[in-house]
Amino acid sequence: MAIRLIVHLQALPGKQEEMVDAYRKRVKEVRSEPGCIDFRAFQDIENPDQIVLIEGWESQESLTVHGSVPKDPSATDPQSLRTAVGHERYEYE
Repeated sequence: MAIRLIVHLQALPGKQEEMVDAYRKRVKEVRSEPGCIDFRAFQDIENPDQIVLIEGWESQESLTVHGSVPKDPSATDPQSLRTAVGHERYEYE
């Protein structure tokens, strides 16, 4: 089964621009990972401190591997700039 994730993120105070920039760069990296069907980041128009990630993965295994892929050490880690607000997880064929 394929996995669809919708993740809601909130920038830490004063980190909105840095977070958005870091996720724009991260999108390109993640899209090249094995098993990635889709990975997009959207900035909320009404609340620019919020980003929604829409992710698609071929399987739970590919999503698990994604979580363990080493990040570019020279890039800013977007996770250090935000807090998770919530997420939705769906399985589909």
